[in-house]
Amino acid sequence: MMYHQKKIEDFELNELNRHNTFRGSDFIDFPALGHKFRTAFYTTNVPTGSIAGDHAFLCFLAWTPDGWKLLAKLPPIWNGDLAMDMGSPEEDLKNYMWMIEQEFGPALTKHVAESEGAESATGIKDQDGDGSIDAWERVIALLATARIEGAGALKFDWSM
Repeated sequence: MMYHQKKIEDFELNELNRHNTFRGSDFIDFPALGHKFRTAFYTTNVPTGSIAGDHAFLCFLAWTPDGWKLLAKLPPIWNGDLAMDMGSPEEDLKNYMWMIEQEFGPALTKHVAESEGAESATGIKDQDGDGSIDAWERVIALLATARIEGAGALKFDWSM
């Protein structure tokens, strides 16, 4: 089966799980905005031709009450080539990581906005209503915790 050929909305919950990562590779779970997310490489197989064999493709998933939901994916890494063509392996890797940020960041924001909203997930007001809590919105929330201690020292609540 060539998982990467499917549209994101066609993946079923739990179709990609901890037991079928590319060559048993690790997955990375991380919490953000009150949600649990996962990144992992999964396998696609090309049966014939110059790129025949198993190839890894990176997926970004979110935990939902019904199971893991695929939010975004990158094209397969064909025969170990990141396909960035930046001139050196280091620059290819740097560009690949940039591409992950560009693809997975908006998917995270969209998931949070659709599931419950960033504001309710963080307790911080979404000032511009874009579904994400940006640094400036966190600063506004902290400014509201201002207090004066001692001989006029300005302090904020850092527990946010």
